[in-house]
Amino acid sequence: MNVLLKALVASIGIIVVVCTADTTSIPFEGSSVSKANWFRAGLLDMYNMRLGSFEIAGLRQDSAALPINLMGIVIGRQIEVAPWFRTSLLGNLGYGYVPVDTQMVTLSLGGGTPSDRNSEIGQDLIVASLALEGYCLAPGTLGVTPFLAARADVSFASLKSRGTTIDAGTRYSVELSDGAQSSQIVGALGFGAGVSFALPRQAALTLRYIYSRWNPVKYAYKDGLLTDGVPYSELFRSHSFVLTYDWMRH
Repeated sequence: MNVLLKALVASIGIIVVVCTADTTSIPFEGSSVSKANWFRAGLLDMYNMRLGSFEIAGLRQDSAALPINLMGIVIGRQIEVAPWFRTSLLGNLGYGYVPVDTQMVTLSLGGGTPSDRNSEIGQDLIVASLALEGYCLAPGTLGVTPFLAARADVSFASLKSRGTTIDAGTRYSVELSDGAQSSQIVGALGFGAGVSFALPRQAALTLRYIYSRWNPVKYAYKDGLLTDGVPYSELFRSHSFVLTYDWMRH
């Protein structure tokens, strides 16, 4: 856990340094300002298609896993290297949840008599990322600039199972003896495309799509029969849509 905390602190430190540095940038098309600080903030919607894999006796057995959608925020700094090329250093933080199963559990709620209740088993996904993106701009017109994008990032990803049940309108947490318990620091590469719409007062609205493949989940799967655990991992095929407001600060 100390390693994870150090990595997150280091990521925040890098973002702060970049965001407070003074760099020369080339503004959006049609602007006469040649030196400025560009910042961006926005929303992230990441749809993750998952493929699980068990390793049993040296053999790999694939297992389908339910997709999970992650919503989050994006903040960072954009630097224009050339009229046709831009880079961004971004910090992303997102959360997603997916229900995966139901099971009967014996609970004693409010000190009453224990009874069997139906409990929903779900998975929480938390992702904190530090990403470097590059954009190759295509010729634009009327303030609309399309571009191709590439991305490299380092992420802390946590996937955990939890159970909940509802009684008389009150939601209760249910302790689980097994389920997903994964915390990983992983890297990923992605590519995509987007479009930037110039706005008044040296600002822009940018929409981009990024596709990436990464392996954020790894843990020992356990149930009532597999007390020692079986190595389990997941491959994510992620489709990310990012909408940011970009502005210039002199």
